[in-house]
Amino acid sequence: MKLTNKEFDILLLLFKNDGKVVKKEVIFEEVWQIKSDVETRTLDMHIKSLRQKIESSNIHIKTVRGVGYQIEDKD
Repeated sequence: MKLTNKEFDILLLLFKNDGKVVKKEVIFEEVWQIKSDVETRTLDMHIKSLRQKIESSNIHIKTVRGVGYQIEDKD
């Protein structure tokens, strides 16, 4: 599958924290090297795109509302 650099970085970060919730702030700091003091939909749009690209795999990106994201198996 083809991923953008940011999508790859997000997915890699989620896999490195497999089973743990990765806070949105941490994703912004690690992937974009910025503090996430402002509300932005950038991360949400990247997650949406990632979900579409990996939907045929056994991987699921779970949203933990108000906190962040985590990787889950679909099984």
